[in-house]
Amino acid sequence: MRLLLVGDLHANIERAKEINDLAIRQDIDKIIGLGDFGYTFTPDVISAVSAQKIPWYFIDGNHDDHTQLTHDAPEIEEFAHELYYIPRGHVWEWESKTFAAMGGAYSIDKSHRVPYISWWPEEQIQIGDMYRLDENIGSKKVDIFLSHEAPKIAVKHFFKDANREGLSDRAFLEQAYNNYKPKLWIHGHWHYRYEWQSDDTKFIGLGHDYDTIEEQAYILDLKGKK
Repeated sequence: MRLLLVGDLHANIERAKEINDLAIRQDIDKIIGLGDFGYTFTPDVISAVSAQKIPWYFIDGNHDDHTQLTHDAPEIEEFAHELYYIPRGHVWEWESKTFAAMGGAYSIDKSHRVPYISWWPEEQIQIGDMYRLDENIGSKKVDIFLSHEAPKIAVKHFFKDANREGLSDRAFLEQAYNNYKPKLWIHGHWHYRYEWQSDDTKFIGLGHDYDTIEEQAYILDLKGKK
């Protein structure tokens, strides 16, 4: 199975079409958006991402309409045709690899946004999301962790002056990193493409829709070939 991981799409219809084209050229089986994905999920955005036969999955970011998402859903939910929402703290297996996911982050621009129009108070990770993650993981070994925000250790490595307001989200993810030490951790949110190895975990940060598609997307072959 070949996955295409995508950083913040920001409901960009033209970039969604480009990603679909890339997925076809690269024989991708599934596309996964790492938050700040569909904003208010208008019909034209949904139509753009589901235009091909390749299914899209997404976790929520801070800039997504959380009233349309069930953060504590017990399973991956079909949001629209060929479009699936991965709830916070969900754990699943593809090709014998164990995935865990955690959406959510803090919006540094929320003072310029309108509550429940362009900003949603439910954006940040909650303690209940972490309890659900712990319960779902149980004794499993996590191979791949997908998130919107990044753990503290990664943010400190590449962005030393990070805003303090998002610290609680990064602290929650740091706890997950320390508890589970996944082999691979991929995130969005910071609009910055990097790769960094910390002990046994490889961190990958992805760019956003105004970056090149090479900076925004990452191909992951679950049979070990990138």
